[in-house]
Amino acid sequence: MDLLITVTKAQSAQIVAPLLQACVRRGCDWHVFLTHHGVQVLQQNEIIEIMSEYRERVVACHDSWHRFGEEGECPVTVGSQTNHSEMAARAGRLVSL
Repeated sequence: MDLLITVTKAQSAQIVAPLLQACVRRGCDWHVFLTHHGVQVLQQNEIIEIMSEYRERVVACHDSWHRFGEEGECPVTVGSQTNHSEMAARAGRLVSL
């Protein structure tokens, strides 16, 4: 994995979409972990479209989704901080938003 993007704040939505679009254009092997208020970026249609297309690359913290996310099923894979640790160990670069 070239890049792991950890999203912790809802305000990161304005950065996440263009960053992911750039990664897709460049063919970068990217992954995203959403935690705490970062799960709220999934309220943005543009982000949901990108993340749904690459669903296997995106993990939302289960506890954060239930605490801060919308009601209903999460549109991406749910996991735990253990998943985040595994992803970080494989990443060449880390970006925290």
